[in-house]
Amino acid sequence: MRKYQILIATILLAISGILIFSNTARYELTKRINIISAGSYAFSESYEFPYSEARVIKAIENFKEKNPKYQVPEVSIFSNNSFKLEDSKSENGL
Repeated sequence: MRKYQILIATILLAISGILIFSNTARYELTKRINIISAGSYAFSESYEFPYSEARVIKAIENFKEKNPKYQVPEVSIFSNNSFKLEDSKSENGL
């Protein structure tokens, strides 16, 4: 009986260790926690570039000129009412 308990404890400990140290398991856990985080964009990411803000904005504008399929499309909630989403920097910088 004692050997059986030790075997079960060892297996559970090994599985727990794999789950804790597995990148996939950590990613899934983080993803599930972020769902309940504050804000509208639970899966948003932020990046820092070693370039000035003006240079990054200019690069994005050039990209959109060369690749029109990435322009912000018109959105319609109802079939008779559509509008274009604002494609600019907001007042708070986000």
